[in-house]
Amino acid sequence: AWEARLQTMEDELKSHKKAAAMSIEVAATAREENLQLLGEREAREARLQTMEDELNKHKEAAAMSIQLAANVHTTLAESNQQLLDEAEELKASLQASSLESAAAKDELSTAQAEWRASERELEDRCLEASRRCEEAEAKLAGVEAA
Repeated sequence: AWEARLQTMEDELKSHKKAAAMSIEVAATAREENLQLLGEREAREARLQTMEDELNKHKEAAAMSIQLAANVHTTLAESNQQLLDEAEELKASLQASSLESAAAKDELSTAQAEWRASERELEDRCLEASRRCEEAEAKLAGVEAA
């Protein structure tokens, strides 16, 4: 009976050893799977971190692009305003020049008219002086003849 019982215990022990070995094997397999899953998780987390870093870089680049566009817009607006101001100044200057030119034309016309009048007066005076000379010469010729 002892031997049968001992045999049964040995059989149970062998069975427990087999079960323990299978449990160890299952645990080792589960551990390997867990390690593999952990590695995959770490790889996904690393990829996610890389994606987040790239996203942050893109956000920074977008913010810089927006700021640059705003600066360009401001610069263009200022340049346009400056050009408009200069155009207004040129327009006012052109109008002033046009008025000055018209005044100068009027002065020139007046001066030309005065010159023509003085030229006619001078011609008239020359003709008068020439006529007097002829009369004086005629009187002189008459005096000399007498």
